Amino acid sequence: MIIEKGDYMKKVLCVLMLLFVLTLTSCSHIEDTNGPDDYKVTTFTDEDILQGPHSVIEELSFEKGSMNSGRLQGLYKAKKMSGIKKVAEYDYNCPKISFTFRLDCEEGNAMVVVVANGEIMQRVEANTGSVDFYLYKDVKKTYMIYVLGESANITFTYDVLNLY
Repeated sequence: MIIEKGDYMKKVLCVLMLLFVLTLTSCSHIEDTNGPDDYKVTTFTDEDILQGPHSVIEELSFEKGSMNSGRLQGLYKAKKMSGIKKVAEYDYNCPKISFTFRLDCEEGNAMVVVVANGEIMQRVEANTGSVDFYLYKDVKKTYMIYVLGESANITFTYDVLNLY
């Protein structure tokens, strides 16, 4: 029996598509277990946040960010996201740094966490309005900004600025 090249390629393509579909069906969102009016994240521990890399499932997500003159600004939106997503990384090299976050959650649960040198520096709960905070240090650090979500429909904006 002779197998033509075209038939072989069709079979390989079918097998690859089947594997892709099976991979997608194994991914599922984290269930919102604390009800529709409670937006607190319940699934993730500090250890989950501090160890990486992290996995995330997103539906209809959008993100943008820019860095100009020591100021980092950005936006992250997702119709539905579950997991821990690093949305920004910021190198810090002055005595004072300013953070302004706003995390709006329409469904599910969400939180923002700032991590530096293996330590959680700040947590921001969802739907608390615009949150401003400052961190004071005299050593160079790299700050990671993570969004945690459990089937979360969210909009997160951030503004980070070195203050000299």
